[in-house]
Amino acid sequence: YRIERQAKDEDLQGEALVAHRRKNAKPILEKLHEFLVERRSTVLPKSLTGEAIQYALNHWDTFVRYVDIAEAEIDNNSAENSIRPIALGRRNWLFIGHRNAGPRAAIIMSLVATCWRLKIDPAAYLRTAIEALVEDPSRAAELTPARWLAASQEAEATAEKVAASSDA
Repeated sequence: YRIERQAKDEDLQGEALVAHRRKNAKPILEKLHEFLVERRSTVLPKSLTGEAIQYALNHWDTFVRYVDIAEAEIDNNSAENSIRPIALGRRNWLFIGHRNAGPRAAIIMSLVATCWRLKIDPAAYLRTAIEALVEDPSRAAELTPARWLAASQEAEATAEKVAASSDA
């Protein structure tokens, strides 16, 4: 995590990030792998430690792939954090009231989680998207959070160009 924090602080991306990980993280991961292989033979396989070591070794290739893929993260914390509100509310939503409410709630929660990931205000997105869908339901495909964000950014850039040209 220290190595990832350094890369983030230096704003490393693409090949520079991969080179940083290969240089700094890969040797540590290789030592950890050696340690796990050695330790596996000294603990009982059915003990918690033995099972944890075997699990790590069984998933080793997947675990270390992030070193060679700039877009990959060291862990899945961002995914876990995005579903935490859903997991916490699951019990409260068990009896939502109507048989169609569950799938509808899942759609809305997915949209909100996507907005959070894209750093979009979910209320602004949902208000605009719902208003647009009421006017024209066929626009659903263009109103995904990512496409909505791109269109918003494009409209903002166009407005800036118009304002700049009117100032000149």
